[in-house]
Amino acid sequence: MNIRIPPSLSWLVKKYSYLIDELKKVELEKSDIEKRYCVLKADIEALKRVLSLHEITIDPKEIPATRKNRKITQLKHGELTKLIYESLTRTLSDNSYLTTTAVFEYIVAKKGLTFRSLREQKEYRNAVRKRLKDMAQSEKVVRKENRPWGHDASWRLN
Repeated sequence: MNIRIPPSLSWLVKKYSYLIDELKKVELEKSDIEKRYCVLKADIEALKRVLSLHEITIDPKEIPATRKNRKITQLKHGELTKLIYESLTRTLSDNSYLTTTAVFEYIVAKKGLTFRSLREQKEYRNAVRKRLKDMAQSEKVVRKENRPWGHDASWRLN
């Protein structure tokens, strides 16, 4: 005899399974971050000791943190735009449109990009999306009109 699982219970089981998987991913990232934190902390402490040995005394607490561009890219300057043009010309023979995700996937496959986290992948995809929007603003590409809300934008060369 088969027991029928109610939809509400089935939903709860699926949600629980999904959350366990997400938790495992976060725990892996957390352990990596904790290791990096310990290494950085040890390096800072070592530099504090070396600074105190110098004949010119400098208080390490007075040294401000250097703010730098934290965006790490695997592409050279201007390469993203060239790859976008290439994806739109090679994949579209007629005047059909290509979605943002398709352009992003073409670039990832073409350059063999790897991402350390889902966040980094989303940042790269967002960079492709922003570059496409800028290119549309300067009328180098055309954005498809009347797309359904929540769907990827579609693009073609102008």
